[in-house]
Amino acid sequence: MATRWAIKTGNWSDSTVWDNSLGLPDTGDTVVANGFTVTIDQDVTVVEIRTLALDSAASGGGFTLSANKTLTANCLAGTTTCVTVSAGDSTINGNLTGSAATGNDKYGCQKSTTGTLTVNGNCQGGGAVRSYGLSVTSSGNAVVNGNAVGGVGFTSCSGISTGGTATLTLSGNAIGGSSGSVIACGQGLVHNSSGLATIGGCVPGNSSAASAEGVSLALGTLVINGNIQGLYLHAISMSTGTLTINGDVKGSDVASGVYGLNKSNTGNYTVNGNVLGGSQTTTHGIRDSGSGTKTINGNVTAGSSTGEGMNLTSLGACTITGNVTASSTACGITSTSTGAITINGIATAANGFSAVRATSTSGCRINMNGTMISNSTSGHPAIQTLGILLVGASGTQQSKMATDDGAGGIAALQTLSTNMVLSQSRFKWR
Repeated sequence: MATRWAIKTGNWSDSTVWDNSLGLPDTGDTVVANGFTVTIDQDVTVVEIRTLALDSAASGGGFTLSANKTLTANCLAGTTTCVTVSAGDSTINGNLTGSAATGNDKYGCQKSTTGTLTVNGNCQGGGAVRSYGLSVTSSGNAVVNGNAVGGVGFTSCSGISTGGTATLTLSGNAIGGSSGSVIACGQGLVHNSSGLATIGGCVPGNSSAASAEGVSLALGTLVINGNIQGLYLHAISMSTGTLTINGDVKGSDVASGVYGLNKSNTGNYTVNGNVLGGSQTTTHGIRDSGSGTKTINGNVTAGSSTGEGMNLTSLGACTITGNVTASSTACGITSTSTGAITINGIATAANGFSAVRATSTSGCRINMNGTMISNSTSGHPAIQTLGILLVGASGTQQSKMATDDGAGGIAALQTLSTNMVLSQSRFKWR
């Protein structure tokens, strides 16, 4: 094995581009751009290509991967981006690593042109600002058969970043960066493209000192095929865009105040699975402080501490097709917003907590289409609300209600019945 480097700008296939008149680099070599631009105009296999200084070779320069060519090598960025991919389809068999050097926007690989780049390897963020392992922007498309792992050093050193109208398919996990000391880390994936990204899973960083989310969703459509759970930081942070999770969402079991999904702004999401609170303090399965629709095609269950299944603080209709269940330490759903909540399953209270607690004085409408089961020990109802409760046409109602009698007292108990509307009153439940 040897270190080889370019001595001028030119094509890889040109033997005069390379040092010491030794001909083209061999399969066991590590190749340095050495401040020049080398166009990969043939299929190439080496150990590594890099724009970071090594032995007698300097940092800088870069490599350009031509269309319909295959590069088999790990790619390491130094003071410049390591590989820029031309228009057309191409393949890299190896890992892509962003720069650890001082400076911004130095990627392991950049794809910003038409065509599809296939990467058979992992994408690792570096240690500098926006030092992505892979940047896919403009009209670029990428298929990554591996993981995307955030780096350590800055919050923006993500494994993969998308932009423009780019699309991404990631077969593995988006994994947040982890640091054993208090140093900022990058997300596994930052999706900021109007295109579609589909990934196999999402795992936040696993360090109590400093960690990052598995995914940050700011724009476009993201599909995650797998379960997600917060660890030392939320698994997903979401603002705008559309999110589909084909799996369960759970709050953290190891750190307080950490959610499975932390949502703000106007994004919409669908969970085709269950939503569960974690076992630590305020570890909600989903914490939603933004507008946008929310659809849970599964059950919502409180955790074993004060982690709720869902904590809703802003507008946006929420539909639960399954059951909502409280624990002895938390509600299944708490809402301080005026967004409507529709439950098609069973709402079950626990000793001390209702399944749903809605406290907005401006009126939150709850459409209850299933059975409501109160807790006989504490007397907590299935639903507590200061807004409107509309009882639907299905299920056997196992709670009773009483309204204000208009004179400061409580009127006689009434049995809940189909299409009964309870509005702007104070209720006593049994």
